Amino acid sequence: MDIKLSSPTNIWDESKCIKIKALHDSGCAKTVIKHSVFEQLVALGHIEIMKPERQIVLISCTGEAQPIEGSADIILHFEGTNGINTAYQLNVLVHTALSQDFLLGRDFTGSDAKAFETNKHLYLMDNFDLFWDPIRTSEQNKTLCQIPLLSTRGPLVSVSTNHATVIPPFQMSSIKTHIHKHDNPARYLPAYKASPTNYEVKTCSIENVEALPFLMQFEEPHELYIPVYNNTLEDIVIEADTKIAEIEIYSTDVDVCRMAVGELDEQHASIHECNNARPDFINNDDGMDEEEKEEAFMHYLKRGYHHPSMTKEVESKASLTEIYIKSTVQCAMKTSMTN
Repeated sequence: MDIKLSSPTNIWDESKCIKIKALHDSGCAKTVIKHSVFEQLVALGHIEIMKPERQIVLISCTGEAQPIEGSADIILHFEGTNGINTAYQLNVLVHTALSQDFLLGRDFTGSDAKAFETNKHLYLMDNFDLFWDPIRTSEQNKTLCQIPLLSTRGPLVSVSTNHATVIPPFQMSSIKTHIHKHDNPARYLPAYKASPTNYEVKTCSIENVEALPFLMQFEEPHELYIPVYNNTLEDIVIEADTKIAEIEIYSTDVDVCRMAVGELDEQHASIHECNNARPDFINNDDGMDEEEKEEAFMHYLKRGYHHPSMTKEVESKASLTEIYIKSTVQCAMKTSMTN
């Protein structure tokens, strides 16, 4: 999405804002700004960067821990397509080794600033409110700032097999294909040979063959590989030049991190859970299911505190009291009289 950034001292001066494209990252718990972009803001207005009292690191998708430089308060300016503009002050992390200029995290998109979100727009508001109406009705609200979400993907393109292929029963296979001539394959050539084109298989047109949802890359439009799975008891034969699938080609570069998958040696393996955005006191609460944990985490981000689940409270403080009948004989009434 498009955002303008400024220092808190330049909140009303549009000439001292910089415009960037921010990545709406729902998996990022805290908003992060690239150091070079932050330096541009500092050149236009004073911003104090606060060093963390203890070391804070970001865990990348590769599992690498990278320390941050600090945090700072900046202003986010949003210009809605419906003519509504709004601005928010947000504390962000400053990080050097960031592939994107700006990662908009759940500390903002999970806050009261967001009214709701669709596949195409983010709706922001100035005052906290609840929206019980259907989305189509709420989209007509004239007081909300409507921010378009920019897709990084392109149109669906048909691909056909290069030669006859046989897929054994209950087996995966990678089928070599090409883009149809009527789709003008030359326009999908990568701009630079060193940067292949990313694509994703969206649909498979062969009966009983399942397309696997992998992110793939190609350098030549006549050499695309489609990962599929035969979920039947019979061999499936696909003739040459058969339309097999539709792919979605990414119109912009996306960072692809390669990984190797192999058999796990349980005796010598050491498994570490990483990139877990939720704190341990929420994630380890056995009294909540996944949906409740996510709801508790969003509440923690908004309000700054978390109360353990009542189930866990009762279980941790439960005590057993044994009650039984001592005797069923009625006690004699004792009376005393004084003169």
